[in-house]
Amino acid sequence: MVKRRAEDSGLDSGLLGGHSLRAGLATSAAAAELEKLDIQRQTCHESVEQLRLYVRPTIVFQGNITKGVGL
Repeated sequence: MVKRRAEDSGLDSGLLGGHSLRAGLATSAAAAELEKLDIQRQTCHESVEQLRLYVRPTIVFQGNITKGVGL
């Protein structure tokens, strides 16, 4: 479904998938400084170490100028 919606939107569907949603949730929760064990429980990762592989660096979203222009 994710790949189909990406294609419908003109995006490269090879870069997205269900895994993208899982990683996005884990990354957003970590950026919100939620407890790692709570995130792990929600995402069903077997360990906190495995969860860390899903949390993406969020530095690109911090202080991003797009927020200032309403995007």
